Amino acid sequence: MVGQSVVGQLGPGNPVTNDGRRYALWTFVGAAGQYVQIDMNSTYDNYLYLQDQNGNELRRDDDGGDTGLNARITYTLPYAGMYRILAMSF
Repeated sequence: MVGQSVVGQLGPGNPVTNDGRRYALWTFVGAAGQYVQIDMNSTYDNYLYLQDQNGNELRRDDDGGDTGLNARITYTLPYAGMYRILAMSF
């Protein structure tokens, strides 16, 4: 997934948060000190969350992408391990 684009859409097959929002989940292994940029481009308002392997939120973004309602997270990973990306609708 690192250096790759992932295309998908949220729909009835995606899990739902406690507040009723659908989300997609991706995981990746990162190295300590690794810089990551995660972008989500969409025609609707969206959110990105970066979590560690225990589900602790490290970063979140709503409208920090290039244009309009797109989301972007930039972050330097604090340690080597598994990380989670949650992409969801507003």
